[in-house]
Amino acid sequence: EHVQVLENKFNEFYTELTTIGQGRVDELFVGGDSLLDNNHTMSPEIQNAMSGIQEKWGNLLELAATRKATLASSVELHKYHRDVNVLISRIQAADASIPSDLGRDVSTVQALQRKHQSMTHDIQAIRSQVEGLDRENERLQELYPGARARGVGERQEQLESSWSRLQDHLTLRKEALLAATDLFTFLRAANQLIQWATNM
Repeated sequence: EHVQVLENKFNEFYTELTTIGQGRVDELFVGGDSLLDNNHTMSPEIQNAMSGIQEKWGNLLELAATRKATLASSVELHKYHRDVNVLISRIQAADASIPSDLGRDVSTVQALQRKHQSMTHDIQAIRSQVEGLDRENERLQELYPGARARGVGERQEQLESSWSRLQDHLTLRKEALLAATDLFTFLRAANQLIQWATNM
């Protein structure tokens, strides 16, 4: 947010510079041109002063435009990093919320499987955000090559790694629940067989 405040303050300055400042420079040149048109006795000095002002004004506008672009890119990169941090936190929270309980019989395992399917469905909403940040990562790397591109790429790798761990954890949980279902189904069948054999 600090970068956004800086950008807002600079945008105010830039607007003032390009409106009021440009108006003042234009007025100065109108006056100087008038003096030159009237063959003022100090025309060479007036011409030199106007040339110097023109050069310095051009340099100032160029510097201001560069600073404006730099601040805009900083805001954009800061937003990307903030969005990645928020999403990684959501992914880690989702990962931490995956229970390890495998139930105590077929019906509790089936209830846990339904909860797991619901959780998996809810977590898939994160996928679109990961994909959106992946596209943003590609765009930013093209736009800002060098160290900034490497920083963006590293953050995207961390995001992808967190997402992959979550997907792996969900897969392992699903497999564990399926194995628990098989086990409890087998145990139920075994108990029924033992009871049948005992009643014979």
